[in-house]
Amino acid sequence: MSPSWPRIRLHGHDGDASILRVRDGLGAAFYLRSSHDDVKESVARVLETYRRAIAPHTLGWYADDEGNWQPLDASGWRFIEQRLSSPRAAGVSLLEDAETMTGYRFSYHGRWLGHPLHLNSPTVTSAVGFGLPAEDPSAELLRKVSLEMATLLPFDSGHAGLCFQFDEEALGLTEGIRPLAFLYPGLDVPELRRDSLRIGTRLRGTHWMTFLGPTVLADVGGVDALRTRLRSPGTTVKSLASGRAVVTLGEQPLTGDSRQGETMEAYRELSRLLEPWMDLDREAWDGFSEEDMRRWERRFLD
Repeated sequence: MSPSWPRIRLHGHDGDASILRVRDGLGAAFYLRSSHDDVKESVARVLETYRRAIAPHTLGWYADDEGNWQPLDASGWRFIEQRLSSPRAAGVSLLEDAETMTGYRFSYHGRWLGHPLHLNSPTVTSAVGFGLPAEDPSAELLRKVSLEMATLLPFDSGHAGLCFQFDEEALGLTEGIRPLAFLYPGLDVPELRRDSLRIGTRLRGTHWMTFLGPTVLADVGGVDALRTRLRSPGTTVKSLASGRAVVTLGEQPLTGDSRQGETMEAYRELSRLLEPWMDLDREAWDGFSEEDMRRWERRFLD
């Protein structure tokens, strides 16, 4: 783990047992304005990419049809394959640890955009996300896997970097995250499922790696315009296929801890450029006031 990365461990209690609820980690997410049936083969390849990148049998649990966690054995993998082959919509959740729901994880929300509930909504997407523990693989593994996935997915936006890892559906956990979120602004507070229902082709802020889909990249003026306008040392702009690109801010992701002298100037520069295409004004998380929420969303803008 990078010496400047914090070791975050927040515990809760289940009876007399102390259970890890929040930790630091690495994560990535991609959002696609595509129906599940159009991308299911790509998502299957993305999952295989993730499995190859981590140690065998690291993923030990999957969510069944009722959302209950089951051991990920051979029958579990058959269940996942059947899920992904579904014609209209599919959801996949895989975990290393079903108790803490942190560490290695893979999530997919595949939607049928032709559903009457989504037909007239330009904000609904399908989404893929994965996590890695910060102290085990390096940021280089996160970069490698994210770039490989980006070549397989027709994404409209995406990002990768440091994050808080926790059960995003559990109530109250963000209350404990709040003070740390302002101390370490480089750590994302992910909410893949909720974001996938509202993000459309927009961007979820600025991250170590920010992936731009065709709509935003064209609006910005293309790769050459990005390279001209982004002057911070260490910032790179890589052109990807089909009118896409990724902006990477330095060799390693930063926490934003001012005590370590991390001023996040490259993050601020990119945020100022991309602000018109950012998805802002979310509902406040547990423990966050509306003012807190706006302050966190604009942490690299104000």
